[in-house]
Amino acid sequence: MLRIHSISHPKEVYLYSLSKLFERAGYYGFRSLIVLFMVGEVLRMDHGDALTIYSWFTTALVFSQVLGALVGDLFLGNKKALLIGGLAQAAGIFVLCFQTSASLYCGLILVILGEGLFFPNLLSQLNKAYPVMGKLKDAGYGIYFFGINIGSLFGVSLILIAYEQFGWIMGFFMAGAFMLIASFIAFLIKDRNFCDLHTHEPKPPVHRLQAWKYILIGFVLAVGFWALYDLAGYGMNLIESDLGKVLPKSIHESLLSSIGNSFGLLVAIVFILIWSYFYSDSLRKMVWACLLGGLSFIALYLFPDELGKGNILPFILLIFSLSISEFFIAPIIFSFVSKYVRPKFYATVISLYPVPIRLIGLLSGAYFMNKGNDSDLYLAPAGLGMMILAFLGGAFYFKYRKTSFSTSR
Repeated sequence: MLRIHSISHPKEVYLYSLSKLFERAGYYGFRSLIVLFMVGEVLRMDHGDALTIYSWFTTALVFSQVLGALVGDLFLGNKKALLIGGLAQAAGIFVLCFQTSASLYCGLILVILGEGLFFPNLLSQLNKAYPVMGKLKDAGYGIYFFGINIGSLFGVSLILIAYEQFGWIMGFFMAGAFMLIASFIAFLIKDRNFCDLHTHEPKPPVHRLQAWKYILIGFVLAVGFWALYDLAGYGMNLIESDLGKVLPKSIHESLLSSIGNSFGLLVAIVFILIWSYFYSDSLRKMVWACLLGGLSFIALYLFPDELGKGNILPFILLIFSLSISEFFIAPIIFSFVSKYVRPKFYATVISLYPVPIRLIGLLSGAYFMNKGNDSDLYLAPAGLGMMILAFLGGAFYFKYRKTSFSTSR
């Protein structure tokens, strides 16, 4: 690891992360209500129909991000696109307050379009606050990811409380208000764009074809990680269900439901601080993420007896290691890609990343839906798959590290 001297994060990074915090608070709060709203006393939808609409909604979000990125990169500009996206999401959620079928579909469409504009273009604005090969990018995107976690936690809690105390209108109103706050914060930011510090746009430090090779390996590691993580999630749910049979109900509901979130926040704080003072290669972090995730899932597969006896300590330790692996890949893929693509097209390229994750998730969900309740069926393939990804990523890293992974600042 290299010591980072006399460099601090641009203030724009903190402000855009704060904007993302409020946007995620509104989005996750809205998402926690929408299925309940559809099947509730107002619309009285069939539960299966509501879940189908929700599934199509979440899938459409992924593809809308590609469209929104193209609009931001090629037509409106990233800043204007994200502001329009935030306002569109707020409008969509406010429309739900009318509590009709027409307002439901209109609101969902506006949220889909707004999220498509907001997500990739905010990432692009954050990217422009750093030099192309800036050493602090990993920590900067870690701050962004930390904001997402905080926003999702307090947004869901506050909006559910508002709904339970005052009804649907107050719940949706609060979610929409969070979206407006996110847009207002982004509007106030006076961007420092490192592209403007040069006579021409900064270029990646390698040949274009070689840069796409690096982007591809980054996508393979990140997409593979999350696809296998989702697969292992089926097994994790079964293990949690089994633990619920041997643990006191109060412990099972209060401890296990919050432990992952607590570890996630702790890990984020620790590694943001470390990466703000010490630099290591982004690709190496993603390799470690796959290795640690694979070892964790294999351990869950090999040592089920302790869990069956109600000993939750191994489970807690493995959740902690998985939290580290998540943080070593969730923000890092954004940073890694930004070093090998021109800033002008960053939003478009990074918007492609969630698409294969969603498609693989849909296919694997359909395939494993009726495969049984044996957690080993999910944990073993996920663990081995991540180990293979770690091997491939490590081989690529050691082959190209001398020419490809140096930094400028």
